[in-house]
Amino acid sequence: MNAVFQGPVSWPKEYSSHPADASLYGSPKRLRSTSMKASGTLKRSTATEGRPLSNGSTANRALTGESSREITSCMRCGACCMKGGPTLHAEDRHLIAAGRVRREDLITIRKGELTHIPDREGLHPAGTEIVKISGKGRTWECLFFDRAGSSCRIYEHRPLECRILKCWDTAELLSVIGKDPLRRADVIDPEDPVLELIEGHEEECSVRQMEDLLSLLSGSNEDPAAFEELEELIQRDLTFRAAAVSAFSLPLSAELFMFGRPLFKLLGGRGVSVREEDGGLRLFRSDSSS
Repeated sequence: MNAVFQGPVSWPKEYSSHPADASLYGSPKRLRSTSMKASGTLKRSTATEGRPLSNGSTANRALTGESSREITSCMRCGACCMKGGPTLHAEDRHLIAAGRVRREDLITIRKGELTHIPDREGLHPAGTEIVKISGKGRTWECLFFDRAGSSCRIYEHRPLECRILKCWDTAELLSVIGKDPLRRADVIDPEDPVLELIEGHEEECSVRQMEDLLSLLSGSNEDPAAFEELEELIQRDLTFRAAAVSAFSLPLSAELFMFGRPLFKLLGGRGVSVREEDGGLRLFRSDSSS
């Protein structure tokens, strides 16, 4: 079962340089406990590997021979920054108003997207839209992390989650997750026509629509009507974006803030895949060879 999207809308090459994995706080292991040797080499803690941290976890320890010491301050290893940038909260709005963080530095995770949430296992739908610092290239490494100096380029003006993050004790960070998230409308002028576009996009191309159709195609289910609707939804999303980019001369970074990632980028591991072929996009079941 497959179809080719014909017409003027093609797969923008820039999308290929952006990470496709579902992620709300960067890697699902962004808040996993880590330990560091005295030399500074990063090492996973076997005590908490693969499990969420509990409130107040103090599993981080540096082991040197027979002695050990508990880490109680930042070692500037960069692990947290490399695993993903922070989610922004209402308290961070001033950073954008002051130009410390631009809208082009942000990406929106739309309501309903499957995401990794630090204190829960597996993937879960985002209960509300989330705005976070974007990544670099095909990774979620925080845009503002300077690897060469193992430092933050906006340290003096870093967002709330970065200020309170302590890898050795995550209680304070976990306490703000999901609370007062910054929304796109919070940082866009109410008179800006972009807001109307965003609202229209949510009505016409919502993640909920995609999830409802995918549920009809789960497992071995073959529902030609649902498959056709999904094709049309993916096409509509791309068409909407193409029109907005043309009308407002948007770079990819601004588009990802305004509309989040294209729906076809959210299909990975869902039993349906997309590839460019014959001048269009081909949508097919992942177990299909054609």
